[in-house]
Amino acid sequence: MNPLLKWIEEQIESGITSPNAIATKTGFSKTFYYNVMSGRVDVGYNFCKGVSNAMGEPLEKMLRLAGLLERPRNSLTQSIIDEINYLDNEEAEEVLAFIQFKKDYRKKKAPTLYRIDKNHSHVLGESNDKNH
Repeated sequence: MNPLLKWIEEQIESGITSPNAIATKTGFSKTFYYNVMSGRVDVGYNFCKGVSNAMGEPLEKMLRLAGLLERPRNSLTQSIIDEINYLDNEEAEEVLAFIQFKKDYRKKKAPTLYRIDKNHSHVLGESNDKNH
């Protein structure tokens, strides 16, 4: 069974939602929803997008579960991606700046202070490392 369909079934079994609620919230006909869930129709982008909207989950997560996007190299990376999708842009930029700070620190040099701009790379201060 497709992992996305299994995830949807788990949400239903746990009482978070119902099949009718998902079908209604996605805007798909109940027939289409049940055909996808039964495997008669393949899971596609539009189905993932509908489920994402209906369940309030990131589209990327639904696409990965459906096997339509390559999974990250490990489960920790996937967890970071899943969690960062719940943040607003400013909070996500803070997380990115922290990751860049930690990367610099690990390289055993004075960390560079980052302010994320639209290009995700604006440096606020120079590192003590003259080769930087």
